[in-house]
Amino acid sequence: MFSRFRIALGFALLLSLVFAIPAFAGGWAVITLDELPGAVVAGEPLTVGFTVLQHGITPMSGIDATIVATSSKKERLVVLAEPD
Repeated sequence: MFSRFRIALGFALLLSLVFAIPAFAGGWAVITLDELPGAVVAGEPLTVGFTVLQHGITPMSGIDATIVATSSKKERLVVLAEPD
């Protein structure tokens, strides 16, 4: 009987850790565009400005952002973002 109690206690401890660890995983961020692009022309360069806000409030700096665009034909364009 005592061993069942230990097993149940260990299982409860394990479950509490499993559900607690994601809470400390780092939070969240919001990405907002500086302004919507006007006319987009194929073959022409396009500049898109954006801001990353940690927890929706504090602007983040020193991050390595990557922009990924996927066409309807599953073609991918990957571009490293450059800081302003």
